This record gives sequence, structure tokens and C-alpha cells, in this order.
Amino acid sequence: MAVLGQKSQSVIAEYVLTTSQTWTAPKSGTIKVTCTGAGGNGAYGQGNANAYGSGSKSSAGGGAGGFAQKTVVVTAGDTYTVVIGAGGDNHTNTDQESGEAGGESTFDNATATEAIALDSNGGGGGVFNTGDNNGAAGGGGGTASGGDVNYTGGAGGTTSRATAGVKSMVTGGGAVNVLGLATPPRGGNLSARGTNVSPYQSGGGGVGGNGGDFATNTANLNTQAVITQGGSSIAAAPVLDENGAFNAETSTRLLGTVPYAPVPTNRDQLDLSGSVADQYLFSAGSGSGESILSILEATDQANRAGCGTWAGYGSTVSASNGARIQMLNPGAFAGAGGMQWVSENSGNTSAGNWRTPNGGLGGGGGGGATIAATVNNYVFTKGGNGIVIIQYIG
Repeated sequence: MAVLGQKSQSVIAEYVLTTSQTWTAPKSGTIKVTCTGAGGNGAYGQGNANAYGSGSKSSAGGGAGGFAQKTVVVTAGDTYTVVIGAGGDNHTNTDQESGEAGGESTFDNATATEAIALDSNGGGGGVFNTGDNNGAAGGGGGTASGGDVNYTGGAGGTTSRATAGVKSMVTGGGAVNVLGLATPPRGGNLSARGTNVSPYQSGGGGVGGNGGDFATNTANLNTQAVITQGGSSIAAAPVLDENGAFNAETSTRLLGTVPYAPVPTNRDQLDLSGSVADQYLFSAGSGSGESILSILEATDQANRAGCGTWAGYGSTVSASNGARIQMLNPGAFAGAGGMQWVSENSGNTSAGNWRTPNGGLGGGGGGGATIAATVNNYVFTKGGNGIVIIQYIG
């Protein structure tokens, strides 16, 4: 079976289906069908106007969809019913709530030359919780059935609080388990204790491993705003503690990478072995003028397939001067990082100035978010839609 990074069979022709339809085999041969459920979206919480999303809120990331894959013989003219699940998408500007589960994707025909019935369930929505000592569970990964192989998707990251006083925590979404890892790749987990602790944000899962975890057992640790990396197409992100956390407020420009291989040419949609390093330019700060937190990928989305996004955090004293936070989407199948935005006034009200990433196309989980109550025109995002990929291999 050809999976990410292990292309063992030559792909003669390929059909990528992103909408529900009836698919007719254009010729006889052997096909390999991959079906993924949609990702759940992350939870959403609303913080106070100027307190780092205060109120001990936890917004967990959504789970990734299930993965089923099967090889069958087809005859030209055989028809198949394709259903593509939609990513979880249930938030509005006034809600504080858990995320929504992603939809189920199916590919089937009981009367074809060789019967097939793939069923890939969507990932669960991330949980919203509030109050001291209350954490939140990430959305569970979707299950799958009917394939030669069936893999459960990665869960969204989970938060835990040992004592009162920990401020808002948001986690990344899970990734689709296209590699068949023994432990499906989840969003980063967050754990903290003590008072006066500033917000934490974790990265989304990549198909090669988890988003970055962060944990501290130090009481009253004030590390400003902590972010972790997303998992890559070949590896998990680093696990961090208070001695190795990226500090979003004191580092006005932070450039980081996760190891990836060079990009191959002429690869098929399921060969993501060469997804490149996303170089994330992290720019945050406060004061007059434009304050930007923008996660900028150095490459296009096609070349970062399987790679989760970093977490994001932004704040400004004078948001009316054009502050914005915009994060691009992760690569296909991967999870989105969690995000928090803090503003001390009404801010720039232009539509779309605050946007978190969707889960990656093909069932990646959406990240959790906490947004200041004064932020307007926030663009809510969703879990990645499911997908069906049909490859002629003989």
C-alpha cells in the first residue's frame, strides 16, 4: 500500500473528489480508493477586553477524520456513490461553545465488479470549558471501516489545570492518520498550575506526529504568552516546558522551523514525503502603528501537505491603528494551531482582520480559539472537509 512517504505503486491516473457526486469509472483496471472523514472544529471562548483572554477559559482543538483505504478491480462504466463530509462549522461572534463534529465521508457500490463500502467518520468538536481547575478535552478522532486498512484520526489537544488562576488555554486540532501511526497524531496538549499565568497556545498535529506539548509544574509561573509548533509531515513537534517555551510577547520576531525533507517532483496526492519546512515569521507587539501576528508560510500549501500550523497569539494596545491577526491554513490532512487574540479597545473593525486557520483539506481538525470581547468581525473557521482520492494503479 502506498502511503505518505512510501510510494510503492505507480499511479497511472488520479481523481481527487472534494464534493459529493456519482463517480463513473472511465476505464477498466485496478484502483486504490482513499476516503477520509471531515475534521471537527475547535471550541471558541470569549475573553475580557484587556486580560489575555482571562477567566480561566479552555478552548480545545477538534479531532481529525477517519481514514479508510481499499484496492479493488473496476470495469469501465461502474458507478460509485461518493459522499464528502463537511468540516465542523458552528460558531458565531456571540457564542462561547464547544466545536461541532465533522461529517461522514463514504464511497460505495455493492453491485460493482468488486464491491466496496468505505465509511470514514468525522472527528469530534473540541470542548469549551471555563472556571478554575477545569480543563477541556480535544475532539476525538473519527473512526473508519470497510477498507483494507482503517485508521482513527488524531484527537485535538487537551488542556489541564492543576490550580486556580491559570488564564486561557487553546489547543491545536488533530491530523488524519494517513501513515497508520500506532498513536494517531493529535494537537498539542497543555498543562499548567499556579496564579498569574498568561495564556498558552498549542500547535496542530501533522501527519508525522503530534503538535507541540507544553507543561509546567512551577507555581505562579508567568511566561507571558506561550506558543508551540505544529507537527510536520515526518515528525512530532518538540515537547516544551518553562525552560524551552517560545514567548510570544517578549520575542517580537521569532523564526522557527521543523525538519522536513526536500520537495519531490511529480508526486501523487498521497505521497507527502517531501513536504517542506514552513518558516513561520512571528511578529507581535504593542503600541502605536500596525501590530501584526501573521503566520507566513514560506511555501505554497501544496508543498506543505501533512504539516500542522504553529499556535498563534496577538495583542496590541492600540488595535485601532490597524492591528490584525491572520493565520494561513495547514497542509492537507493536518491540524490547525490554536489561537488567541487580545485587544484593549474596539480595534480595527474591517471584516476578516481576525481569522484562524481551517483544519487541513482532507479532514484535519480545527484549532481552538479565545478572542477578546472587544474584537469585531472575527472570521470563524472550521474543520477540514473530507476527501476521496481514486488512483488507478493497474
